[in-house]
Amino acid sequence: PQVRVNALALGPTMTENFKSFVLPKDDPDGKKYFRNVPLGRAGEPGEVGRACVFLCSGAADFINGTTIEIDGGMLPGVLYEAGLKTITDLL
Repeated sequence: PQVRVNALALGPTMTENFKSFVLPKDDPDGKKYFRNVPLGRAGEPGEVGRACVFLCSGAADFINGTTIEIDGGMLPGVLYEAGLKTITDLL
């Protein structure tokens, strides 16, 4: 009862590694890459951080056993349909 377990499911997050390894060289800002993501862009590290802070705060005391998706509205499989690189392609 004193331990809460929650998770964050991240979509693309605009880090230096993401820019270097995922975004095509001819689309460095991701305009074409994110055309199928409803918000039309990657998340920012600060947005992920704010979600972490929220889950650690008293405002989330009654949240337990859930996953918060931080993906701009992107559902699993959208990137496959768009023909974009998936994480398994990068491994």
